[in-house]
Amino acid sequence: MGTEVGKSEKIACTKGVFEGRTWAESRINFSEAGINLSEARINFYEPRINLYEPRINLYEPRISCSEGRINLYEARISCPEGRINLCESRISCPEARITD
Repeated sequence: MGTEVGKSEKIACTKGVFEGRTWAESRINFSEAGINLSEARINFYEPRINLYEPRINLYEPRISCSEGRINLYEARISCPEGRINLCESRISCPEARITD
């Protein structure tokens, strides 16, 4: 997709759920995790995020972002009331965002 991103991408999720686990203002810093989003991929077909071999595989994704947007070029996700359904698992982050 030709995505180019910065070095301080973060996921901020308040009142969200990731595979049944509650996120309370938790953050994942991709720079500190050693993840390059230009090469990183999330595999939706096999619902998990592998931090050792991160991948985005949009094989059969189901993304529903009400009033949200996903811009892979700028590596930003804004889903104020959206959901990401990773086959079996779900991410529901009313105030979630990925910023660079």
